[in-house]
Amino acid sequence: MRRLSLLLVALFAVVPGLRAQNAEQGHAEAEAPSGSSIFVSATGKTLWVGESRANRSQILWRQAVTDFDVLRPIRIAGEIAHIEALDESVFVQLETGLYEYDRSDLTDVPSTISNLPGDAQPLALATGDGTLYAVVSGDVARQIRPNADAPALPSDAPSVNLDGADYVVVRYRGERWQPFTALPTSGSGPPAICLVDSRLVLAWRQDETIHTAEITFEHDQPIRTRSQPVQVNGIEKWWLTAVGGVPTLVTVRTSESDKPIAFRWLGAPDERKWSPVSLTLSELPEGVADATVEFAVGFNQQIALLLRTSDAAPVLRYAGLGIPPTLKSERLDETLRGPAAAMRVDEVVQAATWIILIAIIVSITFFRRGAITRDAVLPAGVAHALLFQRAIAALIDMAPIAIGLAALVGVDWRQGLALLAQWGVFAQPEAMRDADLLKWWALTSLTYVGYACVMEMTVGRTIGKFAMRIRVISDTGEKPRPWQMFARNAFRLIELMPQFWILYLMVALARNRQRIGDVFARTVVVRRFEMSPPEEIEDTDEDSESGEDED
Repeated sequence: MRRLSLLLVALFAVVPGLRAQNAEQGHAEAEAPSGSSIFVSATGKTLWVGESRANRSQILWRQAVTDFDVLRPIRIAGEIAHIEALDESVFVQLETGLYEYDRSDLTDVPSTISNLPGDAQPLALATGDGTLYAVVSGDVARQIRPNADAPALPSDAPSVNLDGADYVVVRYRGERWQPFTALPTSGSGPPAICLVDSRLVLAWRQDETIHTAEITFEHDQPIRTRSQPVQVNGIEKWWLTAVGGVPTLVTVRTSESDKPIAFRWLGAPDERKWSPVSLTLSELPEGVADATVEFAVGFNQQIALLLRTSDAAPVLRYAGLGIPPTLKSERLDETLRGPAAAMRVDEVVQAATWIILIAIIVSITFFRRGAITRDAVLPAGVAHALLFQRAIAALIDMAPIAIGLAALVGVDWRQGLALLAQWGVFAQPEAMRDADLLKWWALTSLTYVGYACVMEMTVGRTIGKFAMRIRVISDTGEKPRPWQMFARNAFRLIELMPQFWILYLMVALARNRQRIGDVFARTVVVRRFEMSPPEEIEDTDEDSESGEDED
């Protein structure tokens, strides 16, 4: 009974991982993102798109050579107010504070950034070189006080005169916020900022003119210089970003809200000026006739434009600077459905896994309990095969099939096995959406099962079992019948599915060293060992006694 209990524990060990996966994805949105708020941010390498809904937001990312990773979205229980991109992580402003999410962290647990006084939200963000810069109102900046638990500021930290400042740049370096420089801005609204080559570029609008300034650092002290203004007649919207390490302004006119105009800040440091640059737009997705520009950000030597169609659907369009863009436009509502669709596939697989597990447990408990509680009948000179013998035999049989089919399908078998192991051991089923990987493993499993079934039904054992000197017999000690060989191999189709790999623990836990297929087929795998017959032992004793008499 103790072995039966251990077996049931092993079978249920796969369930917590599945349940944790489901809980983690429980608040994913299954509907199209109509009515949601969309946020876009990017670096030269990584583009981030956030979808904000009440208590259930998500963020996807892509790189220039990859599509959006809908398999591993960052899921957030709250509404997004702003995002700011790094290559490997993203800063997310929520109502509860500012957080940093790492795209490689599958748990979606963020690093917390200390809140600004009064839980105020930054008006603009820029980041780089391990420092986070934010624009806040002068009132918020004047409330920043030293934290008793934080180390003192260095002696060369900039001293900032905040008197009368409407807006202030503050910075965060892992432990505390610190006023950095007051801003000489005026006009409508706070300034936009971006960090380019370790210098801050500011831009603010006054009527139909966009004023800009540059802040460089000398011994950590800010030095501000002004640049020439940019005038755009009939300006409606504008954004400050960086493309290829060059500050770039993107504007749209009221009369042409679908045709962006771009300016680049080019030239030597003392001679920089804003120069217009022609934009070449990617074709709109099929079915989209017109759309207005809602946001612009630099990404991969081009500009990513967030558009809204007449029915409020979000579209991502790309603009090349003087040359055609390398990326195609896409409907974000379809992209943002990806995680929900992937979650539904996960739920189907998890439900099927539960059903199969329960069926196996019930069948063993009520119909094959004797295979777990009673010893098999083994012929004389035969013992259960050792675990390492069975493992090496399986490796000899399966490795050539797996490696050969991997080359045929075009899959890296090492990486494929790693992904399958993540699915089977850690309940992370990313491999489930890789069509080539699934094709390879399905072909490998079917070929291996067919090979093992034919070999064992015709010659009694596979090449691997022959090499390790083990074979299959009936649990009554007799030669197995063809149906038994067929049944024990047919069950491999279940056991080779990654979420059921844990079932192989049965070989170590079961009384007769049987896997699931052996239990239901009433077979055991055995090895032959040398055992001296009793009569030979008696003859030896008699000879020894007669020898003593002779002496």
